[in-house]
Amino acid sequence: MKLTLSTLISYDWEVERYANLNQMLANRKTESAKLENYSKEYLRIRKQLIKQFGKADEQPKFLNDEGTKYLNQDTLWESEEVHANLNMIFCASTQRIRLTLYWKK
Repeated sequence: MKLTLSTLISYDWEVERYANLNQMLANRKTESAKLENYSKEYLRIRKQLIKQFGKADEQPKFLNDEGTKYLNQDTLWESEEVHANLNMIFCASTQRIRLTLYWKK
């Protein structure tokens, strides 16, 4: 039997992601007022990843979906060895930071 190391990491920063519906709705209302907190955490993680992987492609943008405006921030690192995507979505119904990282070799 050959053992291999995991080459994929997924990190989510999202309050009560697996809570029941009532808890999720209550927390979304509270969390939707915390853009500054989410932005600070996004920048903290981004800074660490820049130290590790170097400069990245970054595309902050405000999007419109069915009349709802929201922030979608993406930072992407792509090299021969690694793929990393740091994403923040912030709107009334979703407040999340997600990092997906995998090694290609």
